[in-house]
Amino acid sequence: MAWIRQAGFISDVIGCALALADIYIAQGRLRETLRIYEQALQLAAEFGTPTMRGTADMLVGMSELYREQNDLHAAIQYLQRSKEQGEHTGLPQNPYRWSAALARIREIEGDLNGALDLLNEAERLYVVTSPLMCGQLGRRRHGCGSFRAGWEKPSAGRANIA
Repeated sequence: MAWIRQAGFISDVIGCALALADIYIAQGRLRETLRIYEQALQLAAEFGTPTMRGTADMLVGMSELYREQNDLHAAIQYLQRSKEQGEHTGLPQNPYRWSAALARIREIEGDLNGALDLLNEAERLYVVTSPLMCGQLGRRRHGCGSFRAGWEKPSAGRANIA
């Protein structure tokens, strides 16, 4: 990512940092994930744009990490900061991530109905961004088909591309 940063594509560095953070979370490397979020936010601030696109996602990610540490106060503060920055600072999945993160907090607080409402909202807001998540027909029309269809082999041994 260093060469991307040197070329001045800071928003791309932010996007790559989010992808790396997701990988680290899956690996259980939560301290390193927090450091990635902090460094990306610092980088955006250094380039004079602390509300650069993707920074809201970083704040939601930090909220999730603090929730995992049972620091609900910090988790709520980071979600609030993300919301205050505005929708323009989030990537396409940010509304979904934000609602899902708040749902987990509501669950811990014992507000199960509120958590369920937020999960339903998160499901409504979810945006499929990868053709790997869509079926064959869904990939062709940029919508989403069934999950199973994406794993099926084309019939007669040839690709079924429109």
